[in-house]
Amino acid sequence: MIPNDSSFRLNASGVPKPTGLYDPKNDHDSCGVGFIARIDGVSRHVVVEQGIRILVNLEHRGALGGDKSTGDGAGLLLEIPDTFFRQVCPGDGLYLPPRGEYAAGMLFLPMDEALAERCSGTLERIAAAEGCPVLGWREVPVDPSILGDLSGSTRPRIRQVFLGRGTHEGDAFERKLYVIRRLAEKKVASWHDVDASQFYISSLSSRTIVYKGLLTGSQLPLFYPDLKNEHFMSPYAVVHQRYSTNTLPTWHLAHPFRLAAHNGEINTLRGNINRMRAREANLASPLFGNDIAKLRPVINEAGSDSAIFDNVLELLVMSGRSLPHAVMMMIPEAWGPKFQMSEDKRSFYEYHSTIMEPWDGPAAMVFCDGRYLGATLDRNGLRPARYTVTRDGMIVLASETGVMDFPPDRIVRGGRLTVALASWVLLSVAVAADFEYRAAGITNRVGVEVNSVLHWAEADANGQPQFPRAAGMTIAWRDQAGVVSATLRNEGPAPIKLGRFILAQAEAVPGEVALVMSGWQMPNTVQPTAGKK
Repeated sequence: MIPNDSSFRLNASGVPKPTGLYDPKNDHDSCGVGFIARIDGVSRHVVVEQGIRILVNLEHRGALGGDKSTGDGAGLLLEIPDTFFRQVCPGDGLYLPPRGEYAAGMLFLPMDEALAERCSGTLERIAAAEGCPVLGWREVPVDPSILGDLSGSTRPRIRQVFLGRGTHEGDAFERKLYVIRRLAEKKVASWHDVDASQFYISSLSSRTIVYKGLLTGSQLPLFYPDLKNEHFMSPYAVVHQRYSTNTLPTWHLAHPFRLAAHNGEINTLRGNINRMRAREANLASPLFGNDIAKLRPVINEAGSDSAIFDNVLELLVMSGRSLPHAVMMMIPEAWGPKFQMSEDKRSFYEYHSTIMEPWDGPAAMVFCDGRYLGATLDRNGLRPARYTVTRDGMIVLASETGVMDFPPDRIVRGGRLTVALASWVLLSVAVAADFEYRAAGITNRVGVEVNSVLHWAEADANGQPQFPRAAGMTIAWRDQAGVVSATLRNEGPAPIKLGRFILAQAEAVPGEVALVMSGWQMPNTVQPTAGKK
């Protein structure tokens, strides 16, 4: 409950200024989190509906305000709904280029129309200067009648912006969008003559989009009618229902963030922030070049512990690391000498401990960048996360089991995450995978190239990649010169293994999938010994 005290002042977004013993920097939260995904990677509207159903079933893990109708926050992270946008955007005079050649941004803007236009104009000018011109805007339809008093009083204007890729492609486009967002955020934050605190970019990407707000799970599809449109499709949905334990809830602090959704706390936060500040002056990346200066400061300290974690994770991923790699840097296992693990994996953690300190919870984290979808626990292992894989190619993970009802004969396998087991869906390969020790495929690794996306597999004692012979899959080994040295095809639908990975039933992968194995690739490090344990 917000104190009735004139000294306790809220800005337009509902965030109070530090007063007495209260400081927003100490805010934490504990929530319901999870994801659902199709293993075959095919977009369907039913996945969005099922994501909403999980949110509703996790409402008891969220919270309500004193008005009994303001949620602490709920949201979905989804794939860009290209089919949906092509249906609705022409009505606004906007015609989009092919998928992947444009980005969509979800923006919270001030309710004051003049200030909203000032924010929008600033973003347009920055995007144009960075070579990604704004193609157009869309007013997101909403139903504010379902909001509670608090959420209604701090509700922002919500618009979508569409940017062209210019000369940027793939990951370079995502990096440029990251730069554009940071420049816009810093520019608006520098305005001291107005209260533009409602300005917030929930997502800006060519791959993913975030629908969230100061809502409950059941309110989300009512507030955003887009989510009920049958053309709004996605192969996955990251879900989050927020419970703000000692945090005043606001629209922009609802999850998911751009990459992560979080259940728990980051109790090493002050040390993490201080060390990131200290290393910022030395940040450098050949991928960013001179743009690296435009990102500083990397952390927005006005955010929650989860938002700040997301800030740093985004930097690591945009700098060229895979999402699993970046997650393992920030949330390592306990890897001291008394813990049994391979020398390669221990070396991985030891090396990266000189670059990044652990962000310790207790925490359960779910991540998605449109290429990888996964979840893990921190090394304390004190937050629940259970998963289920079905015969018809679905994987569901959540803070508890039972968020989706499946007949027993439909379930292939299920279990819980532990400190040494993370669940990942490799979206670009369209198979579900569990990293049994989370470092497999990252330390002693062989490149696995699928549809021009490089993944990692462990090698056997002869240096051969241990990739599954899955039903309906043709596997090709290719040497460094690009010459195919062998091919295999397997027809059996049995469960399949890849080094320390366990993959879902092969029968869930339809058709023929070509997999190309490259040779050893360990950039900027000494080549490992094949099969070393």
